[in-house]
Amino acid sequence: MKNIENIILDILKKHPEISGYKLVTLSRKSRELFLIKDKLDLNRGKTSVNYTLTVYVEFTEDGEKYLGSASIRLAPTLSADEIERKIVFAHSQALSVKTKWYPLAKPSSAALINPTSDIEPSALGDTIEKIATAILSAKGKTARINSAEVFLTMKETHLCNSNGVDVSYTNIENKIEVITSCDGEHESVEVYGDAHYANCSIPQIKELVEQQLLETENRSIAQKSKHIENIPVILRNSSVSSFFSFFVDQTSGGSVFHQASRAEVGKNFQGENIAGDLLTITLKPFLENASASEPFDKDGFVLKPIKIFDKGVVKQIHADLQMAHYLHIEPTGFVPCFEVECGSVSYDEMLEKPHVEIFRFSDFLCDPVTGDFGGEFRLAKYFDGEKTHIIHNGAISANIFAVQKEFYFSKERMQENSYLGPKAILIPGLTISG
Repeated sequence: MKNIENIILDILKKHPEISGYKLVTLSRKSRELFLIKDKLDLNRGKTSVNYTLTVYVEFTEDGEKYLGSASIRLAPTLSADEIERKIVFAHSQALSVKTKWYPLAKPSSAALINPTSDIEPSALGDTIEKIATAILSAKGKTARINSAEVFLTMKETHLCNSNGVDVSYTNIENKIEVITSCDGEHESVEVYGDAHYANCSIPQIKELVEQQLLETENRSIAQKSKHIENIPVILRNSSVSSFFSFFVDQTSGGSVFHQASRAEVGKNFQGENIAGDLLTITLKPFLENASASEPFDKDGFVLKPIKIFDKGVVKQIHADLQMAHYLHIEPTGFVPCFEVECGSVSYDEMLEKPHVEIFRFSDFLCDPVTGDFGGEFRLAKYFDGEKTHIIHNGAISANIFAVQKEFYFSKERMQENSYLGPKAILIPGLTISG
């Protein structure tokens, strides 16, 4: 691997017309396991290494300074002559890219916050079998596992650039995909679920599959939703992290630069006279058991925790090197994970009064600019004050800017890979379209 890197770097030295470069070496070692019902269908391993080289060219036109760039993938099987031809071609491509100039990353004295995992890289085969056993141990009353896939991947990332940055880290991703099915009175239903972990996470995986089996059984007996006016709605599962991602997007340098954000440092994003919970959000390069954790971003900029909201007040705009330079602010780099502070209402308290609790959407959408959110749901529970009705085929449509003065977060929290925070969001006064 180092030999290929050295060949690439030696070729770059022969081409002074290239102003700068970034070289990322990604080595993967993986195991993949496929289950059909309760039988092993395939168990295989793979290893690979890829090199991605970005070349930069500085030039000036009409008094404006530009930084053109082009990226190429280089396979380890290429000869030195083939690599050089690709680099020369990339240089010619970079000359046609007119990106306003920005600086490349420089070496940092800050310590890397490296990801951790309890999975031994040398025992991927044994670990993946334990995960498969955990999946199959989950049982439903009438629902069953149709198929499942498990992917264990160890990734080693090395990044170096022309400014002297030379950083690397290793992380492990444990990804599962499960399809469950159940025969209903009129038709069979299937539910797809997936999850990502950095650890082996046997208890979490078993609980996840058991919950999916229960959801599948509920789907098989669900009735079509009726039109319901002015009802509190509780968001659950993946829609929660998607909902909070809106606030992360609004405080990003890209959104501010493109005038697609209402965030202003020092001002309360939620407005005045807030009746509900106030937002506190911290971006983090590392979350325990999050496979998305990274100690540095795509530029090689070393990351650290950044608080972007404190009780509703915008504390900082987060931006990579390019956007930070354009906005004349300090760069934070692109931080991959975020933590939201839990709220004032317990999950059980949310369930006491009439409500609609939405567990699974067909496709939950949240516009990062307008704040419009919602979609059709596949599974929800409607509590009318006396009885609970399992429903589907309803929809909600609302706007975050309109509801953020009165929404409530659960005291209990959940983790969904790069998100850690409340497991439920209560939004009063919405309409369910039946």
